[in-house]
Amino acid sequence: MENLTFEQTVSILLADVAEIKEGLKMLSQGKTVQSMYTIAQACEVLNISRTTFDRYAKDGKIAITKVMGKKYVSQAAINTYLGK
Repeated sequence: MENLTFEQTVSILLADVAEIKEGLKMLSQGKTVQSMYTIAQACEVLNISRTTFDRYAKDGKIAITKVMGKKYVSQAAINTYLGK
């Protein structure tokens, strides 16, 4: 795990809070928030191994989103990968 300065940590937290606030705002307006999958769930959906997933992510074939330090894959990223 990398060592972050206090300022970097605060910046990450503020970005996460902003993302959460935007999601709550969308929900309150009756809009849909896109589905997010853990890496394990994305591997299941795509029927690929974790090793293959990691290679695809490294090669830029599948986009990963970090939320509070954890990695997720959006439904939109999966659809893009599948060509939908």
